[in-house]
Amino acid sequence: MIDKKRFIVSLSDYYELFEIKEDGIYKCIKTVTLEKIEPEKKSEEKEEKKKKKSESDDSDSDAGDSNSEKNINSKISSIALLKDETKVAIGQGSLITIREFETGKLIKTLKKHEGSVDNLFYLNNYLISCCSCNNFCFWDLDTFELKTCLDAEINSP
Repeated sequence: MIDKKRFIVSLSDYYELFEIKEDGIYKCIKTVTLEKIEPEKKSEEKEEKKKKKSESDDSDSDAGDSNSEKNINSKISSIALLKDETKVAIGQGSLITIREFETGKLIKTLKKHEGSVDNLFYLNNYLISCCSCNNFCFWDLDTFELKTCLDAEINSP
């Protein structure tokens, strides 16, 4: 729900904006299909860095990059229209993509979550995200930088 007269619905790889009329009838006024993103081709520099890492048996790997490549075109799991209504935040796998609201074109990718991003909303100047592994992240909406990440300790019965 955006406000009393509009709501947004996300589907597999597109979202729709609906308007609620005075008589309670709602109508789709905009459909936006997400721009597909081609995974980055690894440059010689990245290949060389990867080779050095494997030679040194360092425990860090490029798994995050390959995970990002898999998730960038994932189905929409959550969506939030941002404060100026020109951008939308979309949970796609473990990533959050910031896109132009009108076109679905990618602006920025936010990476921090390990699990699927289940909830997105904004409050004041922050985008707040929650994933299936119970992490809450607070992102500055001006810079899209991560400000803090909290691990919600949830006990199961």
